[in-house]
Amino acid sequence: MNDRATPQGSRDWRRKPLNRVLLEELALAYVARFSTTAQRLRHYLARKLRERGWDDALEPALDALVRRCVERGYVDDAGFARAKAASLLRRGYGGRRVGDEVESFLSTPQTRESWVCWQNAFLI
Repeated sequence: MNDRATPQGSRDWRRKPLNRVLLEELALAYVARFSTTAQRLRHYLARKLRERGWDDALEPALDALVRRCVERGYVDDAGFARAKAASLLRRGYGGRRVGDEVESFLSTPQTRESWVCWQNAFLI
């Protein structure tokens, strides 16, 4: 027999291809567990699509799903940048190094503007 059993006892060891519902569940589980940015969430979902495939009539709408997570407040790029900056400052990194590190997380002009205001208030 070519079937391989998993430790959980399931006969089919391959993961099911994703559909719209499973993709949304993956996104919600990811943002519930990790503090993340919109860009990181999109990369995570794209990787899961590559790994598991797509089994739905419509194409996956990753950008729309990420946008919904941002609109609902599950993902906050500026909040992530502030938390990352505070963490780096506590570890003794200098202001310039913190700024360089954090700017890579900022994907939109609004989050960059928010970061500049925070940076001016706390790092300069």
